[in-house]
Amino acid sequence: MRPVVVFDLDGTLLDTGPDLLRALNRTLDGEGMAGLGHADVAGLFGHGARALIGEGFRRSGRLLDDARLPDLIDRFIAFYGAEIAVETRPYPGLVEALA
Repeated sequence: MRPVVVFDLDGTLLDTGPDLLRALNRTLDGEGMAGLGHADVAGLFGHGARALIGEGFRRSGRLLDDARLPDLIDRFIAFYGAEIAVETRPYPGLVEALA
């Protein structure tokens, strides 16, 4: 049997932050809230849509109703899925390292 190597691309080998941020801001916009900047949520990338959406609500001074969370996560995922790799790029040196 040949060895198998598996990579977690999303946020590990590829910088997906810009596309995640765009999906978050579209989700927040749908709730009438201002978008966030990369620095506002960079530490939350990798913690899931729930954490990102929660931070958006927190920074807007709004309470996040847990009953609405599944719908908000579905919208976030739909936005992200529709434009999953628009601004995603390999981290510097990745392509060379894999070669």
